[in-house]
Amino acid sequence: MKRGATGVIAYLPGQPPALEFAGQAGFAVKGYACDLRLPANSSRVTAALPNGWRLEPYSEASDAARYADVLNASYADLWGHGMATPALVQTMLATLDPRDVFLVVDAAGVDVGCAGVTRGVSQSIDAPGLIAGYRSPEHYQSVLASTLIRLEPDSDVLLHSWGDQAATTTAYVALGFVETECTPMAWRGI
Repeated sequence: MKRGATGVIAYLPGQPPALEFAGQAGFAVKGYACDLRLPANSSRVTAALPNGWRLEPYSEASDAARYADVLNASYADLWGHGMATPALVQTMLATLDPRDVFLVVDAAGVDVGCAGVTRGVSQSIDAPGLIAGYRSPEHYQSVLASTLIRLEPDSDVLLHSWGDQAATTTAYVALGFVETECTPMAWRGI
């Protein structure tokens, strides 16, 4: 506990014996690590962002400290995500097109999350991140749908969802994504 750890995360096979054993050991399933795929030429569902929200491309913000703050507020309290620094954000963005990395901003200009896509032969999306208080399956779904339309419809799209609740994963499936792999993630405090 020198480093301030407060718990242990376990990735579990989804079979009942593993889940039962984990429960007996004090673990509780809190989310799922899933890879999902949207097949090429699937119809793309459009969903309006809620309450006047918008996607602001990082190329317009160009503020690594702001983006690090949003990443931390969106992910750091979930599943042991490390803290992002402005230097880490700049390193990450060196490999991405800053027009494909977004801050999710509400109608008053307040940052509520982040999203991004990777174009190319293998198109992919990391599941959107939302700041606590804005997290709901419907919000995640609308941010994902609004991000998805930026990718080419003639190629598969891979979605990496790490730690989302089952209801959020279900919201992604409602957009046409198909689970290719899904592993329960369990947590036990120490």
